[in-house]
Amino acid sequence: SDDVLSFGVDVARFGDDDSVIRPRRGRVAFPATVVHGLDTQEVAAKVLDLVRTMRIEPEKPKVKVDTIGVGAGVADALRQYHGKELILIEVNVSETADDEEKYSNLRTQLWFGLADWLTRAAMPPDDRTEDELRAPVYGFDSRGRRKVESKDEIKKRLHRSPDRADALALAVYEGGATRV
Repeated sequence: SDDVLSFGVDVARFGDDDSVIRPRRGRVAFPATVVHGLDTQEVAAKVLDLVRTMRIEPEKPKVKVDTIGVGAGVADALRQYHGKELILIEVNVSETADDEEKYSNLRTQLWFGLADWLTRAAMPPDDRTEDELRAPVYGFDSRGRRKVESKDEIKKRLHRSPDRADALALAVYEGGATRV
């Protein structure tokens, strides 16, 4: 149900980007846990710690990890807890959208889903997340489907990656493309 604790995990490795773990329950987003320079095992351990701290027994929170690039390593580390302490949902945002008539890819679907969720949600004040949520520009592809600009394009304009907003979009996503 929508009241199950969910986590969105946007993983960075080294460099400028942050790894962000964003929990939410129902229509309430909790503050993001932002870490920098941790390897995939350390990020996975941080996720597991938050799952154990925030869940209400016997709940198994949904943990949605962006598995493009280094996020795959975090998913690999969390897989052993799938079904026992959490439900691992691997999300590749470059894949086809669940509604491919409406969205050019899954990333676009996640961002539009987040925009809809935010109209009825509560979120702690966070200037960086709010800036990231306002940043994306969208247009339409050759088939008339919605298309959100790439993360690289947003990064050029913001001068940083929209990691916090991406993690929130993952936390909110309730779609069907799951692989464990």
